[in-house]
Amino acid sequence: MCIHPDCKKRPSHNKEGERPIYCATHRQDGMVNVVKKRCIHKGCKTCPSHNKEGERPIYCSVHRLDGMVNVVSKTCIHPGCRTLPIYNVEGERPIYCKEHKKVDMVDVINKSCIHMGCKKQPQFNIEGKKAIYCKEHKKEQMIDVSHPRCIHKDCKKRPSHNKEGERPIYCSVHRLDGMVNVVTKKCIHKGCNKIPTFNLEGGKALYCKEHKNVNMVDVSHDRCIYTDCNKRANFNMEGETKGIYCSSHKLDGMTDIINKICKTHLCSTSVREKYEGYCFYCYMHLFPDKPVTRNYKTKEYSVVEYVKTNYSHPWITDKITGGCSRRRPDLLLDLMDQVLIVEVDENQHVDYDCSCENKRIMELSQDLAHRPIVFIRFNPDEYEKDGKKVTSCWGVGQKGICAVKKSKKTEWKHRLHALGETIEYWLTHRTDKTVEIIQLFYDSI
Repeated sequence: MCIHPDCKKRPSHNKEGERPIYCATHRQDGMVNVVKKRCIHKGCKTCPSHNKEGERPIYCSVHRLDGMVNVVSKTCIHPGCRTLPIYNVEGERPIYCKEHKKVDMVDVINKSCIHMGCKKQPQFNIEGKKAIYCKEHKKEQMIDVSHPRCIHKDCKKRPSHNKEGERPIYCSVHRLDGMVNVVTKKCIHKGCNKIPTFNLEGGKALYCKEHKNVNMVDVSHDRCIYTDCNKRANFNMEGETKGIYCSSHKLDGMTDIINKICKTHLCSTSVREKYEGYCFYCYMHLFPDKPVTRNYKTKEYSVVEYVKTNYSHPWITDKITGGCSRRRPDLLLDLMDQVLIVEVDENQHVDYDCSCENKRIMELSQDLAHRPIVFIRFNPDEYEKDGKKVTSCWGVGQKGICAVKKSKKTEWKHRLHALGETIEYWLTHRTDKTVEIIQLFYDSI
């Protein structure tokens, strides 16, 4: 038995070459499975599960070659589907995957959250206990006890970063220089680090929205069932878990069941996980002492201070006088015959929806009476240059404070100087376009 107190599982893990003493759940750092065979890819410690149909497994899912399939686990019985089944009628063995499950089928493999009526998989409990609640129903002080966590002191986030080919040990916030996301697959376009969601109908996601080929569609998300509509389906009746219509074709009474709404009473803003169920605005005001709040706009403030200190013009920050759209550029200088706008685009704004960004630009243009606008988009973070990754100038210290890294102070001065030169140029030159966009420290720029 595993030597962890009260554990009855069969041991399978120890240091390389030693006999097994711990199970997979209680293994310590540096321990590997010394019982099962491993993937034949050099340096890989994962158990093999893939090969050509009918052959014994020799590769793991990460290192499998083209044409290889999972030859270990049973697959969904839907014709042509290779996904592992976890769904069936209550009490029966699994035969369908999530995509092909029938009405009234439930997850019969994984235990459900103990909250009454909840069928979600539990991941949360008190430190050291077995998972019993899902994220939505977890109690105060409960943490994710189902997944490994970032090894940075006191960090509770799931790790996603390490050196290429290594298992994840740091989250995106605490990753060290040179580390990359080793969990999420990336668009196969050379040099692109975006998450792929597009391919030909029925294929596995290979390309991001920017690099998708003609006739490719979003194969990662449910699509609107309206005839010939390929938009993402986010809408259905209250209580349903799967979206069937997009915002354009939703029926009366349907709501967005995919994107969660802020927990604040009467606030209908969509929320992100990092704000604990609140929208950004509500979170900032309700939790002023949280690290995320303290770090809010740190990079933007640094850039704004540099510009206003070195260029004593009547810069306007975060507002447009008389504007109706409530769009707020970071820095704006009205030169009468054209308008100069400086935007601090953290991480190149890769997680921003392009359509929303274009709409924002058009609304700003309307607020400014459609005069020519020069947008200087300044990225203070990571980007690629000549095929090589240049890491962010900023990092988060042990106290959770965002600041310029000591090793990057010279580079940060160089970036600000480049921004200054660009501003100086457009103070004396005029654009012949309605909207001129200059990107500084973006990929391949």
